[in-house]
Amino acid sequence: MNEVEAQARKAAKGADYSWGEAEDIGKAVRWLCKRGVNGCEHLAQLLLAKPDPKNCPIRLGILILDNAKNLGDTLTSFGSVAEPALVIPFAAFASAQIERPLAIQAGKCSVIVSESAFEITGEPMRNKSVIEVKATAKSPKLMTSVSRASPQRETWETLDKFAHRTYAPATEESRMLGAGAGISDND
Repeated sequence: MNEVEAQARKAAKGADYSWGEAEDIGKAVRWLCKRGVNGCEHLAQLLLAKPDPKNCPIRLGILILDNAKNLGDTLTSFGSVAEPALVIPFAAFASAQIERPLAIQAGKCSVIVSESAFEITGEPMRNKSVIEVKATAKSPKLMTSVSRASPQRETWETLDKFAHRTYAPATEESRMLGAGAGISDND
């Protein structure tokens, strides 16, 4: 899971998210993967789609997290959200702050989420779903934790492509200053 979190963080930074947002994205993708959801695929699709910031599940998730104390029993509605499954971990983090589960409605999909568990009923979350969030008294069923993520090769390559945007290019000057093997590669 450490590798998934690090790769997600670098890919997010390579897609022009701030370092703070990239840190949150890494944690969110790890949270999903640990619960058996292919968070890497959701992130790769998001980065390829380059959604408008107002439709971004990351920015929405951070907004929910930053305003967790204001979430009550009344629905708070958010517009059409790309890759809405990426909102779930942020709702879990917010749930931990307010010490109450949160209910998320995305089309015909209902999610109850707490700090460590979530329960999905109805149809799968669809891209561009309207998201509604509120605090709830209902607790999700506890889930077993997955110890290893298994993203598809194409998904990992997509994340890797974005991550490579964060790497400094190799130059003669950097090699002379000690980067890599320098001027002599004798191992």
